[in-house]
Parts: sequence; structure tokens; C-alpha cells
Amino acid sequence: MKTDILVIGGGVAGLRCAEEASKNADVILISDGSGASPYIHGINIPLHADDNVECFFNDTMKSGRYQNNTALVKILCQSSLELVNEFCFDKKGNEYDLLKPLGSAYPRVAGIKGKTGISVIRSINGDSFTHLKKIRAVKLICTDGKVHGAACFNKVTGKHFVISAKAVVLACGGFGNIFPYSTNTSDIGGDGIAMAYDIGAKLCDMEFIQFEPSAAVFPEQLMGKSIITTMFYDGAVLRNGQNKRFTDERVDKDVLSVNIYNEIKNGSPTPHNGVYFDMTAVPLNTMLTKYKSYYDRYKSCGIDVSEEPVEITTMPHTTLGGVKINERCETNIDGLFACGEVSGGLHGANRLGGNAGLEVIVFGKLAGKAASEYAGMVNAADDVSDEFNDRESLQTAEDKKILQKAVYNGLNVIRCEEELTMALEIAGSLINKYKNAENDYNAVRLYNDSLTAYLSLMSALKRKSSVGCHIRKDSASDGYAYTIDIIKNGNKPGIEKRLINGYKR
Repeated sequence: MKTDILVIGGGVAGLRCAEEASKNADVILISDGSGASPYIHGINIPLHADDNVECFFNDTMKSGRYQNNTALVKILCQSSLELVNEFCFDKKGNEYDLLKPLGSAYPRVAGIKGKTGISVIRSINGDSFTHLKKIRAVKLICTDGKVHGAACFNKVTGKHFVISAKAVVLACGGFGNIFPYSTNTSDIGGDGIAMAYDIGAKLCDMEFIQFEPSAAVFPEQLMGKSIITTMFYDGAVLRNGQNKRFTDERVDKDVLSVNIYNEIKNGSPTPHNGVYFDMTAVPLNTMLTKYKSYYDRYKSCGIDVSEEPVEITTMPHTTLGGVKINERCETNIDGLFACGEVSGGLHGANRLGGNAGLEVIVFGKLAGKAASEYAGMVNAADDVSDEFNDRESLQTAEDKKILQKAVYNGLNVIRCEEELTMALEIAGSLINKYKNAENDYNAVRLYNDSLTAYLSLMSALKRKSSVGCHIRKDSASDGYAYTIDIIKNGNKPGIEKRLINGYKR
């Protein structure tokens, strides 16, 4: 099977990429789900009367602790206004009905009836490209520094096969499921990072993992489902197990996560080891218009959030680091592009609420345009159509639990060298155990997760100081913004530490 462009990932980033690339090239998109895209509530656009692109840029940089790639931030903020011509965002009278995310100077989140992600997905012209579902890429094919396609696994037939392509776009999301639990859907894993690293792609910011401060811990059927923090500007508050407020809720997500983590660990937790998210002061009309999806979610479980609080905890949510890209979503490997959460550099050390959804819309389209331009300049890919069955599967379930427990201990909200080192050793041992596991789907998946975990842990160990969502309890903050890049050096990761534009925090 061959194509001009192979897009890996079925969320908004991948769909936008495939639609744009298909204007000038043949495109195959493979997916194992839609990731977090259907849950995008809204996106940042500076539409408030007092807001502007410059203010949006400044808020994004400040939230990221000036660790961000400024060129990517400029593209994000400047491109946001163009989306007003593409989508019909909610209005109240003649003005846009905006929510205020944590870290923003003004209300900035524009939405489409609380279902922005679903609306964007429905806007995609799926007839313009080939979409193969229940397919997962497990390895990239690369020779002489140029990518030529990917080895894939069909989860329905149990067969492995290869898709050859002039260009490959990674749009497969972050790696939150290397943890035992997260806000991520089950199709999100460490494959994108591991596949890119293994062929020599440079990574950046792998230590920055943003924990959602308001993920459901009870009832069990809603475990991991997050509650939008813009509610804190509409009357919602946090309370501990003694029903007392313990923090200022209107702070950046990284700060709020630390405060909640400390209250659960050292204060007065709720019965299910969380804190209470109390929405009872949010006006009912506001709840049933702006936040109806959250109201309905809990109502289906027999809980009326307008009358009683719910239990939440911190949970891995967004991985801010990933494959390093430039302004055209190009990597350092010819023919390999990346967009969305699998890429790194945009958000810095802490993501501004409302920017994740905007990122996949903006950079998905940008990656599609760049990939099609590249594909138009290179020779056709070789046709490879061999299919072969999965070999007898190794038993990986227990090792996966061991990895996830180690990652949770090492890469939690607050970190220390001892726990990071112990987790690194466990991830390293699993890499060695599964590194030759060809054509065994579960084993290759665990190898990819172990490798991604190892690279994140290594980056977290290298950054001795605390910044943003990387909090080291065994060291102090320093004054300079620098990035940690990782690139394969023989059989070992090579680390580069660079100052960012001379920024001082």
C-alpha cells in the first residue's frame, strides 16, 4: 500500500492535516480513535473588546514561564482570528460569548455550544482522503535520514502491514497513558514519540507534563473526566474534606495542581482521596447554557452539580513536550512532520487553558500544507503491500502495570531525584526486554511506552530546577529559561541544554 502522504492520528490535528494535504496530494489517514478531540470545549481567540493578539501572545508566554518557542506562539496567536471566518462561535447578542481560562487577562475561550471539537470534526471533508480505522502505526521506516512510511497493525484482522509514503505526519497525540490513569482516552500512548526518536528525530520539553487540577475521582464511571476550570470565574470553588476552601482557585493550572496535590497528601482529603469541586454557586442559567455538557454528564450518574459538590483530583492531562518542529511543522528528519500534542515547544512549561484545542486546529492545517508541498518535490514511494500475522504474543500486562506505577511515582505533580532515578531504571529494563519484539503488537506497544517514559524521566532528571509543571522538591528554581532537547546518539539518548532567547524569568 502506498500514498503521497501518510497521516497518523484521527483527532482534529490529523483530520485537518489530511483535509488540507489532500488538496494537492493523495492522502491516507490511519487512526485508532479520535483522542481528546471530541472533548474540546472551546478555543482561545482574542475577541474581547479589550483583548488583542499581542496580549494573547504575552499571556501564552507568561503561562509557559517563557520556555515557549516564540515563533510557534506567534503563529498560534496570529492564526486564531482567521478561524472566525471558518466556524460560527457562540454569541450573546452582538458579542461573542467568551469564557475566561486560568492565566488569561481577558475572557478568550470561544466555543460552539460546548462541543467545539465535535463541530470541527464534523466540518472535515472526509471524502477528500482515505481514512483507515482501527489501524495503529508502531514503527517508522527511514533510510538515509529520510522517512518512507510506517509499519502498521490492523486491530481487526490482527495483521501487520506497511504503508509507503513520500511524507509522514505524526498527529497521534500525547503520551498520558504511560501513567496508570489520566484524563486521556485509551487510544493515546507513547508510540508517536518513540517512533520519531528511534529514527533520529529531535525531541524537546519532555519533562513538562501538565496535570489537570480538576479530574473526576468519583463516581467511578466518570473517572478521569475533567471539569473546565473557567467555572471558577462563574462562582465555582474548591473545598477540602472538611468543606473548607483551601486555595485561590484563579491561578495558573500548574500552581493549582500543586495546591490540590498538597491538600490531598498533607491536608484533609475527601472520602475518595480528592477535594470537592463545588459548582453550587454557579447560576443555574449559566450552568445550563455555558456548561450544560458537564451538568448532563453528572446528571446521568444521579448527581445534580447545582445542588451538591463532586470529588476531583489532579491527573495527567496534557503532555507539553514532544517532537521538535519548526514553523512549518517540519522535524529534523526529511519527510517527517508533526502537529498537535505529539509535538513540543509551543506551550513551554505550562499550557494556557484554551490553547490545546486551538493548537490542533491551527497546526493541523499548517502541517498538511507543508507536507503536500514537500511531497510534490520528491519521487513516488515504493509500493509495499505485504501483510503478515502477529507472532505469538508475549505476556505484557504485568510489565505494563510495573511501568505505569513507576511513571506515576517518578513523574507526579511533585518530583525528586530518588523517585525519578528508580523509575528510569525500571523503564530502561523494560526497553531492553522488549527492544527486539518485532511483529508482536502488545510487546512493541510496551516498548514504545517504555522508551517514551524513559526519555521523559531522563529529561526530568536533567532539569534540576523547578519551573511551571515540573516541580522538583529537592531543588530550587533558577533564573534562566532553557530547553532540554533529546536526540538519539548511537544507541543512547543525547541531551542538549540550550538557553531560550536569553529569557530571564
